[in-house]
Amino acid sequence: QAAQGGHVKSIGVVGRFYEAGDVVPQDLERAFDCYQRCAEGGDFRGMFHLGRMLLLRGRKEEAVQWLVRVPETATPAFLREADAM
Repeated sequence: QAAQGGHVKSIGVVGRFYEAGDVVPQDLERAFDCYQRCAEGGDFRGMFHLGRMLLLRGRKEEAVQWLVRVPETATPAFLREADAM
């Protein structure tokens, strides 16, 4: 409900569900869309996951534009998690 209401972080969580396919059937296009909306809303997690998916699609220049913004607002814990990925 929060994602449907436009809550940016919730949109990103829904994206993770669609990417993983554990809670709902896997749908990478829906995950990508969620991450894009989340990133455009200013969420560092959305920026990271959008950048990651863009890299997987061979769209390096677009990915870098999002990934370089992640450290601006990300928590130290998330940066460690992202570094491990």
